[in-house]
Amino acid sequence: MKKQKKEKIFIWGAGGQGKVVLDILRNTKNFDIVGFIDSNKKLQNKNIDGVKIFGDKNYLNILWTKGVKAGIVAVGDNEKRCQIADYLKNRKFKLINAIHPQAAIATNVSFGNNIIINAGAIISTYSVIEDNVIINTGAIIEHENIIKNGAHIASGVQLAGGLEVGEKTLVGIGATVIQYVKIGKNSVIGAGAVVLNDIQDNVVAVG
Repeated sequence: MKKQKKEKIFIWGAGGQGKVVLDILRNTKNFDIVGFIDSNKKLQNKNIDGVKIFGDKNYLNILWTKGVKAGIVAVGDNEKRCQIADYLKNRKFKLINAIHPQAAIATNVSFGNNIIINAGAIISTYSVIEDNVIINTGAIIEHENIIKNGAHIASGVQLAGGLEVGEKTLVGIGATVIQYVKIGKNSVIGAGAVVLNDIQDNVVAVG
């Protein structure tokens, strides 16, 4: 039986998030990771676990000519991650998802593109995970949640059922949000916070 060829992809971002994504993709064993795109000249031509760090976005033309037409954005900053994803889509690059095989995900969860889900995350039934979302290690997303474009759910977060997290909002490490709450866009929920009521757009909520 002929072995199926793996899709060649790149990772945009060679920082901490890039290392996490590399590990996830290697665990899935679904992709041929050709290298990293990164504008930091101090990192260029080095490697991470044997994977080379190329130049900045200008290197995309070379990758395209070599048949590398897919990638993922491994950048922690929510705004920058969304901007880079839009840039790649405009360049006709396909955006893949990095979902760790040790994440527990219900079969009827809906996914967008350019999503990162770490080991130990739990995503329950009928939840919707939109584009450019990061769900970090051990986060719990209960039933029928909507995680909007570019949001970041940090490690150890517990989201009860039927709630919504707005675009580019960060829910900090260990925060807890009760059921049916709506959190606005571009907001920050502090580490360890307990959210009992709706949160508006552009709010920092702690405690």
